[in-house]
Amino acid sequence: MRKLGTADYVSLLLIVPFSIYFISMIVYPFVHGDWDYVQSVWSRWQGLNVGVLAFISSVILFSAARYNSEKQREREFVASMAFLPASHNELVEYLKRCANYYKLAWEGDTFDLFLSAPLSHRDVFQNCIRHANPEVGAYMVEFLSNLQLIDARMQYINEYGTAPDLLMEDFLLLGELKVMVDKILCFSRGEITVLNNHVTWNDYYSAYTTLGVSVHSIFTKNKGSLKDYVIKSVV
Repeated sequence: MRKLGTADYVSLLLIVPFSIYFISMIVYPFVHGDWDYVQSVWSRWQGLNVGVLAFISSVILFSAARYNSEKQREREFVASMAFLPASHNELVEYLKRCANYYKLAWEGDTFDLFLSAPLSHRDVFQNCIRHANPEVGAYMVEFLSNLQLIDARMQYINEYGTAPDLLMEDFLLLGELKVMVDKILCFSRGEITVLNNHVTWNDYYSAYTTLGVSVHSIFTKNKGSLKDYVIKSVV
């Protein structure tokens, strides 16, 4: 359900004064007098009536322009979403490489590997965010922000190394990104109508399975298994 915006609240506030005007200028004169009385009332308040009619015309024109603008935004958003499946495949492949990177770090292997995040999805997401409603746009912005975080973390690990507890947090973020990109894909296909942060353990389990991460073998003394940590942190 679409949230009410400023224009919607203004429209609701105008209901009261327009109701009073309608009752005073239309209902009351016709109920309490004849046609001559109605005309005398309208003539007496002619200046007010002209102003109100002009204002009503402005409201109608504004509403029509707003409606057309909203429909245009929706069409452009649908067109932008058409390119999301290809971006999804690219991002999932990148997340799989990130998972392999983290598994190497978890095993303590020495490596000098730098994975750069893909770039082709940026224009697609930028267009979607530009034409999306605020809730969908904010979700996509959050995904891109998290993607930058994981890229920065890999650069840090590559240069300075890491600790198991910190890697557990990296695995958590990796799973979150996979869940988010899957939800974005489902949204673009019309399989879900809302993008939000409501997730279940099954969402994360499916994500880790696709990424090839064992939720039981990733374990630390402080945080327990990856499964325990995910359930405790986000589910």
